[in-house]
Amino acid sequence: MTGAPRGSDGRGDGRGDGRDAGHGGGRDGGRAAGRERLVALLVLGIGAVLLLTSVTWFGSGRSGVGAGQLVLAAGLLVAGAVLLRRSRAR
Repeated sequence: MTGAPRGSDGRGDGRGDGRDAGHGGGRDGGRAAGRERLVALLVLGIGAVLLLTSVTWFGSGRSGVGAGQLVLAAGLLVAGAVLLRRSRAR
């Protein structure tokens, strides 16, 4: 079979040298943690916007839509908090 070797060190056995494995192993470890943190903040932001704008549904008499938006906002806020905590734990 031709092509690039499977291992990053050229041995071809797939083990590599360990620098690109996991979050803390190589130069991309900080970038991955930063991306995870940004995704968590994005999810938190979307949840906050949904929470704040749900008031308009209640004001217009469509309380069912407002309640659904509140439930979705609560779920996104919880998921964002979990993701943010997970990104900082590493």
